[in-house]
Amino acid sequence: MEVNNLVRELSRLNDDLLNSKSQLTAAASMASSSAQSAASSDQSAKSHADRARQIAGLETVELAVEAVFADERTAMIAAVLAAISGGKWVVQPDAFGNAQVLYRAPAHTFETLAISGCPFAGVLDCFVRQDGTIRPYVDVPVYQMSNKGGRAVSQANRDPWVSINADVARARCVELGANALMISHEVWAMLCWNMISQGYQPRGNTEFGRSHANINEFGRRTDGRVPNDRAGTARVLTGSGPSAWRHDGTDFGVADMVGNVWEWVDGMKMSGGQFIVADYTGQPEAQWKETGVYISNTGQFTNTPPTTLNSGNQVWGNMPKAPGYAGNEKLQRLIIEPIECTKHLMGRLYWNLDGERFPHRGGSWSSASNAGPAALSCYTPRSFVNSTLGFRAAFVS
Repeated sequence: MEVNNLVRELSRLNDDLLNSKSQLTAAASMASSSAQSAASSDQSAKSHADRARQIAGLETVELAVEAVFADERTAMIAAVLAAISGGKWVVQPDAFGNAQVLYRAPAHTFETLAISGCPFAGVLDCFVRQDGTIRPYVDVPVYQMSNKGGRAVSQANRDPWVSINADVARARCVELGANALMISHEVWAMLCWNMISQGYQPRGNTEFGRSHANINEFGRRTDGRVPNDRAGTARVLTGSGPSAWRHDGTDFGVADMVGNVWEWVDGMKMSGGQFIVADYTGQPEAQWKETGVYISNTGQFTNTPPTTLNSGNQVWGNMPKAPGYAGNEKLQRLIIEPIECTKHLMGRLYWNLDGERFPHRGGSWSSASNAGPAALSCYTPRSFVNSTLGFRAAFVS
C-alpha cells in the first residue's frame, strides 16, 4: 500500500537523522557545497545553502537532529501523508526528535455522532480539560508503540513494545512531550463511540497472525511465520494488516485496537472489585475517585462490595446488573459498563477482585472472539509483564 511505503520512507529518514554528529555534519557540508554552486542560477538555493551551513555548524547531536528534522524531504512526506489522509493524519516530532504518526480526532459531541438510543449529550469526555474548557483535538498514535532506542514511537511495520509494566509504559509515554500521556479510557472510548456511530467494528490479529472471523485477513508476523502457525510469537508488525483492522475501516484509521497485543489504558483501576476512575484525561492517579461500583463475586455490576474476592469473566455486552443497581454514567461513557446502545461491541471482561488491578484493553493475537473494542481485562496487577501486552500513547491539545 502506498501509504505504508510513505510511512516507511518517513521512518527511514527519521532514522537517518538520529545518526552520529559526524555523519550529520558531513552530509550537511556536502549539501552546503551543492547549494552554493547552484545559488548563482537559482536564488532559492541560497536558503538551502544557509540551512546546510547552519546544520553543519551545530555543536550537539540534539541540535543537529532538531534542525535536520525540518529538512524539506521529511516535511514533504509528512505533508503528503496529511494531504492524502484528508487531514486525519499528522506527523509530529516528539521530544527526542522521533517522528510520531498520529490520527487527529477533532472535538465533537454525542449529538454529532447521532447514535440511536444514546442517552448522553455534550462533548465527549476526552476533549474536556480539567478547567472545563474544550481542547480542539486529540492526537492518537496510529500504531501501537514500538521500541526505538529505548523511546516509544508510533511508526509502521515495527514490532510492538511488549513485556512492559503499566508504570514504565506510562513513563515512556509521558516523556514524549508536554502534552503526552498513556492512552486514557476517555480516548479509547471516543474511538469506540465513533465506531458505533459508523456502524462498524474493526477486526484484527486475533488468531496467530490473522483474523479469526475472516481468515483471509492477516498481517506480517514478527517471527516470520505464516498466519495461524501456532508455534512462535504471533504478533504482527504495526499496521501491517488490512484496512479492516483500522478503527474506522479505512487506510487512515487507528490500527490494531483489536487483537495483536493488549494495551495498557490509563485513568481507571480496580481495587477490591471497585472501579476507581479519573475525573479527566491526564488526572494524576492519586486524585482518582472511588465510584462505589463493584463487580460482585457472582459477576454483576453492583453497589455492594463483593463478599468473596474471586475472579471470573463474561462477554462484556452480556454483563448483568444486580437488582437495584441504577448504573453509573461515567463508566457507561467510558465503555466500561455496557448499556443498550453499546452492548453489541465485541470483547470480554475479565476481573480479579483481590487487591489492585490495572486494566488493559483490546485483546491479543490468541484472543479470538474474546477480543474486541470493548475487551477489558481488570485481572492483572500493574507490575504484570507479558509478550502479549503493550501500550499506546496519546497527545492532548
